Amino acid sequence: MVVAQTNSDTAGAGAKSSTVDRPADTTPVSAVWSIPKSFLGQWRGGANDGSRGFEVELTVKPGKNSEELVAWSQTEKTSGNRCERVGRVVTVDETELTLAVRPIGGADCGDDGKPSAIQLQPDGSMLYRAGASTGTLHRP
Repeated sequence: MVVAQTNSDTAGAGAKSSTVDRPADTTPVSAVWSIPKSFLGQWRGGANDGSRGFEVELTVKPGKNSEELVAWSQTEKTSGNRCERVGRVVTVDETELTLAVRPIGGADCGDDGKPSAIQLQPDGSMLYRAGASTGTLHRP
């Protein structure tokens, strides 16, 4: 928790304080990054974990790190099991977002808690990594 003092020009008399909760991660309060526009929007494609194939739909919303800005679903091709997740942006650069992920519904969400990332490629596609699953996504 961070506590800030304001209006302290009178040596404590009449000083006001406010409390601001920090995100659960260790990102410093001063380190706030906006999501680059090149990530924004809908992406679709396929992924696999070495033994199973998945259809992936991913949406990146505008905002800043430490917010849940990435929503996606992953549907296993054989069983039809669908897992829905949201990702909180942990790190940002011009070509990659690293995410802390949590499930919000569905089945077959076995890789939750593992590092996830999306990375822009020179050809305009996006590399998708979530646990053991990797794949390539494109704009619809």
